Amino acid sequence: MKKKLIVSIFLFIFTIISVYFVINYFLAAKNQNSQIIDVIDKLDSQFLELGEIIDEDLELPSTLVGYDDVIIGWSSSKPNIISDDGVVNRPLYLEGDMEVVLTARIRSKAEGLKLQMISYLGYKEDIFVVNVTVKAFEATDLEKITVTVNDLIVPLETNTDINLLKTSAVFDDVLIKWSSSDPSVLSVDGLIKGYGDVVLTARVSIGDIFTEKEFNCSVIDQELTVLMLDENFSEYEIKDYEDSWVSEDNLFKITDGLIIEKDDKKVLNIKTSSLGSVEFLNGNFSGVLSFSYQYLSNIEEEVYLKIYYAVKNDEYRLFENIDISEYENNVYTYDFTYYEKVKFIFESSSDDLTVDVLNIVIKHTVTEENIVNSLENLIPDVINESINLPTTTIYGGSVSWVSSHPDIISSSGVLNLPTSKTSVTLTATISYFEDDITYAVNIEVGEGQEVPSVYVYFLDVGKYGDSDMGEAMMIKVGDYEVIIDAGDRYSDSTTAVLEQVHSITNDKIIELAIATHPHSDHIGSMDDVFAEFDVLNLITFEGTYTTGVYNDYVSAYQAEDCNVFKVLDVYNNIVDLKREFEIVENVSIEIINTTYYSASDLNSRSIVFVLDAYGTRVLFTADADNNKYQIESTYMNDVGDIDILKVVHHGSKYGTSSQFLDVVMPEVAIITNGNYLGNSNTHPTPEAINRIYQYNNETKIYAVTGGNGSGSDRFYQRNGLITIEITLGKYIITSEYNFDEPIELSSTDFWINHPSRVYNYIN
Repeated sequence: MKKKLIVSIFLFIFTIISVYFVINYFLAAKNQNSQIIDVIDKLDSQFLELGEIIDEDLELPSTLVGYDDVIIGWSSSKPNIISDDGVVNRPLYLEGDMEVVLTARIRSKAEGLKLQMISYLGYKEDIFVVNVTVKAFEATDLEKITVTVNDLIVPLETNTDINLLKTSAVFDDVLIKWSSSDPSVLSVDGLIKGYGDVVLTARVSIGDIFTEKEFNCSVIDQELTVLMLDENFSEYEIKDYEDSWVSEDNLFKITDGLIIEKDDKKVLNIKTSSLGSVEFLNGNFSGVLSFSYQYLSNIEEEVYLKIYYAVKNDEYRLFENIDISEYENNVYTYDFTYYEKVKFIFESSSDDLTVDVLNIVIKHTVTEENIVNSLENLIPDVINESINLPTTTIYGGSVSWVSSHPDIISSSGVLNLPTSKTSVTLTATISYFEDDITYAVNIEVGEGQEVPSVYVYFLDVGKYGDSDMGEAMMIKVGDYEVIIDAGDRYSDSTTAVLEQVHSITNDKIIELAIATHPHSDHIGSMDDVFAEFDVLNLITFEGTYTTGVYNDYVSAYQAEDCNVFKVLDVYNNIVDLKREFEIVENVSIEIINTTYYSASDLNSRSIVFVLDAYGTRVLFTADADNNKYQIESTYMNDVGDIDILKVVHHGSKYGTSSQFLDVVMPEVAIITNGNYLGNSNTHPTPEAINRIYQYNNETKIYAVTGGNGSGSDRFYQRNGLITIEITLGKYIITSEYNFDEPIELSSTDFWINHPSRVYNYIN
């Protein structure tokens, strides 16, 4: 009996002690979380007081007074600009102001058993993220000279007088002086005195510091031409092609021709017995064609060069039939200005005879459109400092400017920054050509630096797991965040998504979530997002689903008690959230009606929408491909011209049709496919990739993922998190692992070695 009493007393004492320690650690965990929240608030206040642009060292505290139990560890996205301990190295003038992301890891000082115990009882470390802009240094004299030299324009060829830049609108202390190697051809004022080659030298100086730059110019007594094609075949692989093949730039089609190497040169070798041909595909030939050719001189058969032309949709007609049998080497040149289609063939009766084409050159006469486009590329859409307005074009002539607001932008480009944002129209008159040409451009000035950047993030949902699929994206404007889908259900996917969302949000509040459709690779981790963050609004797909992932998703947003809107209610404007709603001024989201939101096929239900940020348009397509229905054709005309395309269904072969691309005309395509390039679903597919490059071989494709077509090393040539920063008039694309030079898909081993590769990006 006594023994039982002792045991009971011991257990009672042990229980009391255990309860005491549990309560003590619970209170410690709660206190630590409270301190961490307070530290984040105080850091936020400190950086608000700093202002938008800094030029001095920062104090990045490791602790705050009154919060001695909390440690703050800092990391910088650009340690060469702001070090991890706050030392600021201002960028040079030519580099411009730079934005740096500072991340503070805020955690408890506790270690060992105490840390384990408070972690079990609810303690969580947190992070604080802030964007800081570091002001560039003022321009040095040498930088002023460099900027001015870069703004100088002298045409390579001209048949008109040239109006040379004499003063700088950007730097009033810069002097520009010109000299001519032959004033009898072209004077120092750019006036034509004769014909021939000349070198113009610009001496740009400030005091004793100067730079000289030479410009070669030919003064000609004939129409100006612009080079459209100069193909010497040096970039082609040496191999047999199929009977018919199209050049990599999609400009001409070859029948019965292959690339061989001869005399240390690559040439196009064309059969003559089967009427091998070269046909130009640009739809409006209208130019001067020249090419050189040769064949073995010891062949006795007659050889003919036949030139064909066509106007509009007519059949080809024979233009010239030239007996070239007497010539071992020759060059053919002709002006086909009045014809729209041209092809040439070589013909002989020999089964063995081939003809080598060494190069093909096409030149077009310079048009008014060429002249205007050359100016258009030099004038920015948004300015907040003076610019040197061009006084001539790359084709010569004189350019004079008239400003709709000369008090804001002068006729030479001097800027007086207004107190409020203003649209200014600059009208150029281009003279010295046969007729004067007028060109007008609208420029936004004032407060451009105060407009908040819009960030679009393509999250790397597969950075931790080989099996991870799907996609997740975010939009951020100031403290307003939108999350679009949340990757797969795997624990590694969830870890990756939550980690990246934490790094993007400043306040743990997500103003809007968009769940595009019920598949687990899109809503798999959405319940964790609801649990981890305060989500205020949700746009969700139509209909229901029967999986556990779907049920978890519904339970999560119901527990969150957020505002839930079905996509068709939003599109039809029958709820508070409208079809097109503004996040901040000139930044909006528009829901696009695909007409398939109630379809039985889950992918076809996908929500499609456009982000319009200061005129830069990003199209989000989820998985709404054409596998079941021709979805893209139903909405593409409503969308129209865009800048950035989120490629549908991770690069499925059923999406991104040629017709769709011709209408929406993307400049950049982003592919999200979870784990690695060419994964178990074959995403992204060569069909989709080829169609994008075929549509326009200057459209860049960036993939979040990497690898060489297998999961053995998914980090090989991987971009990771892709970030697009959109400001007035421009956007900048960076990636987690490759910074400001993300890997373009054509340069990856995955695409270089792909057996189905036909087209590439060509810079």
